[in-house]
Amino acid sequence: MDFFVRHCKILCILIPSILFIAHNAYAKTASQVFEAVSSSIVIILALDANGDTKGLGSGVILSEGVVATNYHVIQEAKKVKVVHQGKEYLATLQHYDWDRDVCTLSVSGFRAPVVVIGDTNHLKIGAQVYAIGAPQGLELTLTEGIISSLRKVEGGHYIQTTAAISPGSSGGGLFDEQGHLLGLVNADLKCPLFAGIKCPLIAGFTLRGSRVRGVPRPPLEKARTCLLCAFP
Repeated sequence: MDFFVRHCKILCILIPSILFIAHNAYAKTASQVFEAVSSSIVIILALDANGDTKGLGSGVILSEGVVATNYHVIQEAKKVKVVHQGKEYLATLQHYDWDRDVCTLSVSGFRAPVVVIGDTNHLKIGAQVYAIGAPQGLELTLTEGIISSLRKVEGGHYIQTTAAISPGSSGGGLFDEQGHLLGLVNADLKCPLFAGIKCPLIAGFTLRGSRVRGVPRPPLEKARTCLLCAFP
């Protein structure tokens, strides 16, 4: 009996240690996350009728020829361009969700590495996250922080993070330690629910599991279905 008890105690010590080592081995460093996902981040240019840049943001490549960003980034644009590794591509609005401030852009002839969608079903406060975007137009800027809160809203949650976010970051990606996309960064979130929270702290509506789905583009006043679904 003593033999059994002693071995049980040893196993109880070893198992958490093994799990801790396995987690650390699987988790990437900030440099590794950046190297893995930076080629999937773009700059979004919002142009007026004369072709002059009136606003900019960031975007994430979801699939071949499809880029996700915040809707407010391109809302007033007459023309939209995607900039990737110094090259510019014309883009058109594909789907949008007014309520969640997200949209997808169709970019003809555009091929680049796509992001891996992360699992948001088990997010925990305190988890390490990384935001990558183009704050103030400074391409491929990485900031790091933790999940400081999960703010419940109708249909899902917003991720609140300590990672630095500023204008131009909107539409960029928030990634976990494996370099998987958790949500879109929003530096301009306007929601009465968060009136007491500085907008740069809100990372954006989270993705549901490993699925991203588009919704048909309805009339603006009827856009009520979320494009990037939140976890329950």
